[in-house]
Amino acid sequence: MNLPYYIYKKLSRNKNKFSISSRIIKISTISVSIGILVTLISFSIGKGLQIEIKNKMFSIQSDIVISSYENIETGISLNPINKSNLLNSLINEGLVYSNIYYSADKPALLLSKEDFESLIFRGFDNNYDIKKFNELFIKNGKNLNQIKKNEILISSLLAQRNDIDLNQKIRIFFNKDFSQKIPNVRSFKVIGFFETEFLEFDNNVILGSIEDIKDIYSWENNDIGNLNIIIKNKDDIIAYEKTLNSSSYLNENDLRASSVFSKNENIFNWISIFDFNIIIIVSVMILVALVNIIIALMVLIFERNKMIGILKSMGANNNLIRKIFLYKGADIIIKGLLYGNIIFFIIVFIQKSFNVIKLNSEDYYVDILPFYIDYKYIVGLNTLFIFISIFVLWSTFSIISKISPSKVINSK
Repeated sequence: MNLPYYIYKKLSRNKNKFSISSRIIKISTISVSIGILVTLISFSIGKGLQIEIKNKMFSIQSDIVISSYENIETGISLNPINKSNLLNSLINEGLVYSNIYYSADKPALLLSKEDFESLIFRGFDNNYDIKKFNELFIKNGKNLNQIKKNEILISSLLAQRNDIDLNQKIRIFFNKDFSQKIPNVRSFKVIGFFETEFLEFDNNVILGSIEDIKDIYSWENNDIGNLNIIIKNKDDIIAYEKTLNSSSYLNENDLRASSVFSKNENIFNWISIFDFNIIIIVSVMILVALVNIIIALMVLIFERNKMIGILKSMGANNNLIRKIFLYKGADIIIKGLLYGNIIFFIIVFIQKSFNVIKLNSEDYYVDILPFYIDYKYIVGLNTLFIFISIFVLWSTFSIISKISPSKVINSK
């Protein structure tokens, strides 16, 4: 028979609701529940924000852009690049990647209600996969497979600001060079509205076809502004960027590869801080829960010191008595974890079903608080909580060895 477990069960049945230890044990159970609840929420929200923001960044921009130094610095395709020469050189150097598309960025003007709005016209070729962008961001004009010539996508912000409707034709002005006095005017059909929640993008970028840019600026068929590369494993982006920048062709022709990470360093540095914040929160919550459990069990030990003395006088060793209180500690931990996990999943269900908690997209780049659920991490966090708690509890029960049987039995 498991004697420590038997004694623990006997003690559990003999509950005195008015004892100090009973009230403190309830407080400790609540503390564990709050600890694991806050831990799971902080992890789920932190990872959720990281994943949502990264997915948006990877959808708005290509993983790596190859362009001229001048084009990258200005953000505008000032000088065209010959795509055949660039692609052939990458193939010869063994640096070609299967998933590529071409684009070009040009300054443009939209006649608003009161004045002209300065914009960037971003033109893509037909290799650009607009489906992912369509799924994430486009609010009207869904099921787009490509952007054809004389068609554009604009942001909902831009549309609202200028009273632009779906399928409406709008005029956009282009200057071929600084000496041009009368700009080129093109009429475009608005085939959809997008909302990325990146205000800099939504306020300044319109999406169209690279063929329009070639026509307006009299580019050759092989001319492009940028070669864009999509990489399946995002962890390889930085290494591939460095490899491309060591290319002899790129260096000889004043070209440079720039990754989504290097172009948006501030955003990625900001979301990487979430990991540190999660570690701090998890550590603090475990510490607070442990302190409460230890206090509860110490009070219980002092309440039961006469029982401990009797058990010792009957030959029970310290390990046996430790196990009795360890069972009680495990009972507090498991109940607390169970309640905390149940509340966590209820909160997640409510948020995912009804989007109760909103965020300011100007600050967080998302408008709804995201919860990331990965059961491996949830089980891992609960297991970590249990093992650290039991280890610390076992270590703190050294106080039992200091209890003298003769003193506690004879005490009143």
